[in-house]
Amino acid sequence: MKSRRQLPCILAIEFYLIVCGVSIAYSVMRAHGHFLYPLDDTYISMDIAKNLAQHAVMGLTRYGFSFSSSCPLWIWLIALVDAVTGSAWWTPLLLGLTAGLAVVLLAYRILERNHAASTAGLLALIVLAPLPAMALSGMEHALHIALVLWFVSGACEWVADDSQHRGFAALAAVVPFLVMTRYESLFLAGIFALLLAARRKWLHAAAILFLAVAPVVLLGMFAVSKGWEWLPNSLLLKGNVPDLSLWLEC
Repeated sequence: MKSRRQLPCILAIEFYLIVCGVSIAYSVMRAHGHFLYPLDDTYISMDIAKNLAQHAVMGLTRYGFSFSSSCPLWIWLIALVDAVTGSAWWTPLLLGLTAGLAVVLLAYRILERNHAASTAGLLALIVLAPLPAMALSGMEHALHIALVLWFVSGACEWVADDSQHRGFAALAAVVPFLVMTRYESLFLAGIFALLLAARRKWLHAAAILFLAVAPVVLLGMFAVSKGWEWLPNSLLLKGNVPDLSLWLEC
């Protein structure tokens, strides 16, 4: 009975691995025996991770710190693997594939808990996300989805049950990892804090906000001490708005 209940998860994992395997083989064939990542961001993360692992410098070069990425946790994970195995092209791919598997498993647990687990639902997640493309990109997107599923699932249960007091510490511990994977997760943590505040759980709301903001502030302080801005260059570039001063003078 248990194996039958787990059949949707098993089929989804098999489908995910087959699609990833075929995609990797096709990519290598098209690139004449080489695997290439589609985004330059992946190679930036690999360079920073390599310098961090080999020279203890989180920068594009080994000569100084550079605040060039908004996914520090992903860089730290690549650097951790590099420190053990040496710098390798396959490290982001391996981490991406593993994160994709984590997404499938977490989605299955959420669906199973609500008695709605189905092969079609998990396959739709893999195709529509799309998880194989995220894994092959060598970037943090699949990891971020996994952490979001973990956090949002737990947060919804905790908010829905006002009498629940257990499990908050484990839920709150995810927040810094979520934010350090992608800074945009600050908004997600803020929404959860507002929901907690609406239920007069002031200490819990304050704890979530603190755990979300603290790593950003600490990393920002370190960056400023090295002559950089509080936020990564990638976020500052995305946040730029057009200069309308000339239009206002007309």
